[in-house]
Amino acid sequence: VDGRTEIVILGADYITGHDPATGDELWRYGSWNPKKVASWRMVTSPVVGAGLLYASCPKNGPIHAVAVNGSETKLAWEMPRGKTTDVPTPLFYRDRLFVLNGKKKTLTCLDPNTGKEIWTSSERLPIQRYSRCSLTAGDGKIYCIGVDGETLVFDAGDEYIFTVTNLSLIT
Repeated sequence: VDGRTEIVILGADYITGHDPATGDELWRYGSWNPKKVASWRMVTSPVVGAGLLYASCPKNGPIHAVAVNGSETKLAWEMPRGKTTDVPTPLFYRDRLFVLNGKKKTLTCLDPNTGKEIWTSSERLPIQRYSRCSLTAGDGKIYCIGVDGETLVFDAGDEYIFTVTNLSLIT
């Protein structure tokens, strides 16, 4: 941020930015647990891309795209509940933000600057149960692994293209 390196931590209550040399908190955003519920946990990690920080609120809450400017934070856009994630971390790849809802078995591609949906899987992903793994990408493809080891491969473009199904994992 502004030529400064920061460590970003996403907790169940806030996202915070810290000075890596001192650990001092530089900024704070959010308040997702105003009632201080003890079981309110965070599973995903924050993601950075296109000049924004993306954070998934706990328990399939909204995804917030946050602009950080020095010690100031501002909500750029929000992806409401429904297609959001609880466990898999969103993926920023090739100027797109990909969000896997592992329980509903849907994959959504967003414009990372506006939050506008580019596409979403038109049907449930063909995995046996669900996916808790974060998406992985490489060579223009997105890889999604189900809890039973099934691997699905998608094109990372502006159209929903499911290219390969059920790759076997070597054990």
